[in-house]
Amino acid sequence: MSDANALIQDDPAPDASPQPFGPFLTPSGGLRAECLEAATRTTIQPHLVYDPDGGDPTARSFALCIAPPATLPLPTHVLHLTFSACGETLLLPIHQTIWAIKTRLFARPDSPLPPPPPPWPPPSRRNLISLPIVRFSVPFKTVWSILYEYVHTGSTAAVLADLLAHQVPPSPLSSEPPEVQQYQMGALIAKLERIRRLWHDAVALGAENEELWEALARAWGVLLAELTEKLEEPV
Repeated sequence: MSDANALIQDDPAPDASPQPFGPFLTPSGGLRAECLEAATRTTIQPHLVYDPDGGDPTARSFALCIAPPATLPLPTHVLHLTFSACGETLLLPIHQTIWAIKTRLFARPDSPLPPPPPPWPPPSRRNLISLPIVRFSVPFKTVWSILYEYVHTGSTAAVLADLLAHQVPPSPLSSEPPEVQQYQMGALIAKLERIRRLWHDAVALGAENEELWEALARAWGVLLAELTEKLEEPV
């Protein structure tokens, strides 16, 4: 069996020379971590997603949110994400600076960017912020969380750990214990399918760089080698 743990490590840190996009692309970029925390702690008010022009509710332009703590950077947009494979949607607060650098989200959104939000909420409700909605679609929801974390952290180790250590739900029809089932053909094929789905999501979002492709290739190679071993075992 391949030693997958040996592969779960981040790429070497770049030198200390100035980065073209500031702290967002450095491995120790504390601002990226703060943006991730801010997005997590921003609460979208679903009944206050609105269109100031009173148009079609499905094309609403702004979302009202409870702001994160004042020590964290305010999100700039709400991402209205559609998963084309299942038709489900997801609303996520995001920071344009990070997503514009790490993806092509703002280069080719599925809908034009809305104008700046109107002067709302009133002074008595300043804990609410009005964020423009940008719409986009990717194929698969099941692996979206991996890509979302990667955009913020840039950690290929986290990507590899998730892909290689993912626990496939055990089959109730198998007599083998769950820990053994993780290395059977069905589980290995399911893990390979997750890599395929993540690749499609990354391509759709434009989150493309050599480090991510190398991480996917490593995970694919490890799991494919394990599957090949299973296929070569005598029946």
